[in-house]
Amino acid sequence: MYVTDLTHFLDGRGDISVGRPREARELASFFTLIVDGVTPAFPTTDCGVGTGIKRPGAGRQGKIIGTLDRRDGPVGWYCPA
Repeated sequence: MYVTDLTHFLDGRGDISVGRPREARELASFFTLIVDGVTPAFPTTDCGVGTGIKRPGAGRQGKIIGTLDRRDGPVGWYCPA
């Protein structure tokens, strides 16, 4: 399980900080894709919405399902694979 505050990855302008290690930038980009994939379906995502985002290394079945049940709440996600 990850509990992540995306603001920890951002610089003062709100962009993913180029001063972070490459692995941290890639992880931040992955989490940001999930947030971007889930938020358009708000508020109906409490039961899960397909994001179309593939989890690296999960094969064909590894597409992320995300949830968001309140505007200021956390984005949940899982991969059925």
